[in-house]
Amino acid sequence: MDPEELTYAKDQLRVCLHETKLLGLPYDKEKDILKLTFPTAAPTRTKRALLSQIAKIYDPLGVSAPRTLDSNVLYGEVCVKKISWDTVLKLSLISYWEK
Repeated sequence: MDPEELTYAKDQLRVCLHETKLLGLPYDKEKDILKLTFPTAAPTRTKRALLSQIAKIYDPLGVSAPRTLDSNVLYGEVCVKKISWDTVLKLSLISYWEK
């Protein structure tokens, strides 16, 4: 059996031959690329929805920190202003998040 051949289970799960997992993230061994995925942004209008979107980003190595830093700063501002969980955020905060 060729070591590069897919087993039935891997074929059914559509596993790429040169892809494996590294710290729970897809890693392409051939291209030496670690793949990060970001959730599609749902309409975020409350503190609860904002934290929910931030928490969906899984990045154990901190590779996406330059991209996610602004969202963490924004969440910090919302906390400092003591906005309750289900209160609709001000338009300026919403537009900052959407950028």
